[in-house]
Amino acid sequence: MSDIEIEPKRPAMYWLEAQRVRQAAYEFIKANYLPDMVHSAREAGIDLVMVTVDDIMVRAERGKTRVLIQGADVRADSCFFHTKLMTWPDAQADAWRLLSVIDILDAAGFYTTVPPSLNIATNDKLLTLLRYGDSDATPIPTWRVSTRQFTWLRVSDLGMDYPLVVKPANWGAGYGIIRVETPQQLQSVLQLAGAGELNMVIQPWLGADTIDYRVYCVEGSARRACVRKPQPGAVAANVFQGGVLEYIDVPPRLVAPAERIAKSLGLAYCCIDFLEVGGRLWLSEIEADGAANGDAELNVARFAAYRRQFERHVGALGKPWLPQANR
Repeated sequence: MSDIEIEPKRPAMYWLEAQRVRQAAYEFIKANYLPDMVHSAREAGIDLVMVTVDDIMVRAERGKTRVLIQGADVRADSCFFHTKLMTWPDAQADAWRLLSVIDILDAAGFYTTVPPSLNIATNDKLLTLLRYGDSDATPIPTWRVSTRQFTWLRVSDLGMDYPLVVKPANWGAGYGIIRVETPQQLQSVLQLAGAGELNMVIQPWLGADTIDYRVYCVEGSARRACVRKPQPGAVAANVFQGGVLEYIDVPPRLVAPAERIAKSLGLAYCCIDFLEVGGRLWLSEIEADGAANGDAELNVARFAAYRRQFERHVGALGKPWLPQANR
């Protein structure tokens, strides 16, 4: 449990971690992200507390379910859970543990910010394109390949020309993205991925002049955007891969496709990523928990949307939210 003090007059939002908890990782989060997140949440009337699946215990019996966090009972009318599945490489071993706990919390009547089905749909890159690509933002041509016992793949079977982009189907933050120039490079990358039995996606390289946009949506409304620029020679523009991010007003051509996807998701907050080449718009990915570091107004709006959805959820239970007396 975090050392953040909880104010009983505010509902608690338990940020359920999706990766193995290591002291170094927590200290990095605590030093670089947590203070701003906690402040924005409190501005929106929420106490934010970081927990892990190991902190949660559930007991089910006829007519009653008990959920405990580090031994203390919590109630669905007093708190809710932020439940975004982390898909970085070191989080893979915990994916099932997290998804099952999210579904248990949902079944127990708690508001979960990202349900299991949307965690899967927004993390698997091919499934994202199948469900949410449309004529306003064409999905990038994509092959999904299982690399277990992988031996050989003829590029003629793909219907694509080199260079190609190869990346894990469900990793995030730009990890594992590789540009391949030849059949031999493609085979080497896929064979190496087989060591981890990874599902990989193969896409065409759109060119060095590709513009990478992210649109931040709050309750289905496009509120802010950013443009991301990669380091010279890099494939991915993500900040964790050395890219540079600049916040901008939402370009008008991105509003309609972003809002269509955001509204269909029904999430309080999400980010829609687009690539633009020569005036043509491509849907790239959906991020159900994209960080907006440095934009205090957007972060407060995000947490306020979480609180409104929590209050509507509790209202559907037939009662207003109540302070948690003993946490």
